[in-house]
Amino acid sequence: MPDGAMSMVRFQTCVASFKGNLAFLTFGGSEQHGGYQYSIWEMREYGMLESWNKLFVVPLERLAVCNAFTMCGALLTHCIETGNQEQKFVLIDTETLHEKDFDIQQPLCVANFMVSLALLDGANMVSY
Repeated sequence: MPDGAMSMVRFQTCVASFKGNLAFLTFGGSEQHGGYQYSIWEMREYGMLESWNKLFVVPLERLAVCNAFTMCGALLTHCIETGNQEQKFVLIDTETLHEKDFDIQQPLCVANFMVSLALLDGANMVSY
């Protein structure tokens, strides 16, 4: 684990891929911002514990669950509004902290998409 990653009161921790590198995320309460925050660390050299680098802290006013990072580094979260318990997806630009609310409510599932060069019509290809 990165140094300092376990020092805050956490609600969620997870491992993700951030721009091709291993990332460690913690979500918890923030006394400084009066709400919640995501802290994101990136491992610059795989397997080297000392290469963990704290990239940024994303302050939030509402409960959120991290779903994934986009290819350009934005954080996709599933947020719950505290007043009315409304749920929706929010995309957060990790550099500007600008939030974009999507008009998707009560989501069932979000999955990562990966392009593949495997040919599905090849003579020896078996698909499941």
